[in-house]
Amino acid sequence: MKPLSIPPTQTADAPGFSLATLRVTGKAAPPMTEPEASPAPRWPWLDRWFEPPWRALLTWVGLAWLMGGSKDTLISLAPKSVTAPVAMGITQQLGGLPSLTAVLVILTGILGAMIGPILLDWFGITDQKARGVSLGTASHGIGTAQAMQASEVAGAFSGLAMGLNALATAILLPILWRLVFGG
Repeated sequence: MKPLSIPPTQTADAPGFSLATLRVTGKAAPPMTEPEASPAPRWPWLDRWFEPPWRALLTWVGLAWLMGGSKDTLISLAPKSVTAPVAMGITQQLGGLPSLTAVLVILTGILGAMIGPILLDWFGITDQKARGVSLGTASHGIGTAQAMQASEVAGAFSGLAMGLNALATAILLPILWRLVFGG
């Protein structure tokens, strides 16, 4: 990155603007830089945080719907990608079976914590931030515990991802459910 340069003509023509002003404000403000030709994403671990839980929701609810699952079953499957207390609350709010949701969420967490690190190794994902986000989003609290054993960074990002996923799902899922399936 190279520093942003301000041509002298821009500073001389501005009323009340001087090089002294630039020096004072430049010391108080963060350095300004021009982006490189093709900058890398600032937070590559966050690029795909939001999409996988919703893909999983559509897959499992869609499969259950195609196999003739009852409305209670579909509602109970929908929030399985968030931590158990949040998922049970969403299910109860939508009129599903919180006990079925709890079983599905816990099963998802255990399987994700067991298989997740193996898959991350197999795909060559070594960045601790990305590993943490993956485990926290897919495996909830159990995945976060698994990530914390791997490293503090993975554990921190796992907890962050789990919380953000729970927040987004708690806000958006009831709205989307009512738009698609009605009341």
